[in-house]
Amino acid sequence: MTGPRRTQPDHPAPVTAGTPGRASRVLRGVLAWLLALAAIPLVNALGGALSDRVPGLGGGGALRLSVDLAWLAVAGCVAAALLARVAASARRVHVLAFFAIYFGAALYAVVTAWQVFPRWFLLAVLLPVPLQAGFGMRLARPRR
Repeated sequence: MTGPRRTQPDHPAPVTAGTPGRASRVLRGVLAWLLALAAIPLVNALGGALSDRVPGLGGGGALRLSVDLAWLAVAGCVAAALLARVAASARRVHVLAFFAIYFGAALYAVVTAWQVFPRWFLLAVLLPVPLQAGFGMRLARPRR
């Protein structure tokens, strides 16, 4: 018998400069969500403003809807990149949770706009969401 076992060390492990504290990780997670939420409408608004300046795209139609879909896909990729790069920990969880909510919002938009927009456009709104999540998951891989 060697004596009682210690369950806790005498001195807590020092926090090194490379490991963020709990509060820092939480704040970076919240910041990542806020940036991703802000990025989607900002990128879409920027894309809409740029598309208005291109001759032939300002009046609507199938071509303009296609360009708007492209800007929506870019906005989702920007949101994925922000989530994966800003979050301090659990990057994949952040990306998956965000895109589950994003897919739900897109599905709601498709259901409510089913009678207004062409079917190809509404179905194409849902298509890039899993691809954007995959892009975010790829960015969330540990860095070498």
